[in-house]
Amino acid sequence: SVGGGRPECLYEFCIQTVRVGQIAEKTDLWFRLTVNGKEGHAGSPHEATNALVAGAAFIRELSRLSDSFPARNSLFAPPESTFSPTLVENYSRATNHIPGKFVFYLDARVLPEYPPESIEKALQQLADDFARREGVTISLELTEQTPQAPQTPQDAPVSRALSTAVREPLKVEPQFDGMGGVTMA
Repeated sequence: SVGGGRPECLYEFCIQTVRVGQIAEKTDLWFRLTVNGKEGHAGSPHEATNALVAGAAFIRELSRLSDSFPARNSLFAPPESTFSPTLVENYSRATNHIPGKFVFYLDARVLPEYPPESIEKALQQLADDFARREGVTISLELTEQTPQAPQTPQDAPVSRALSTAVREPLKVEPQFDGMGGVTMA
């Protein structure tokens, strides 16, 4: 018989655990960040403040956000909040032009342990400190935010009912997890 006739086995692969549902969700925060310097000609870089160079350096600074929000939650993969630069807008098509403006986007996936406002505040502080140090300005705009949903407890009646519905017929231990993002589109 297939899998020794055990209902949790299909062919010769047996299931020990089953993911039965998502009981928590990270909040999505998308930011549009604009770094403003002073445009100029590539032949006279000393007369410009290169927003692209400053923006690239600021992108590296964003790794400090992870240090400010170190919580880990095993329901999620990855188990921490993430801060990913994702998109750059192009403002110049000339190779000999030093850009005075650099725009990029940041996708933050935030654990439910943190209020979204705390992320925006920390990002603004990081931008202000960097801008002051580098002689540029940085503005940020929150372009997208999913509502922060409360986590459903694993011992809530709906969670227990779902666990029982899976555990008894399949004879496996049900597991819950969290959703780290909405789509890949």
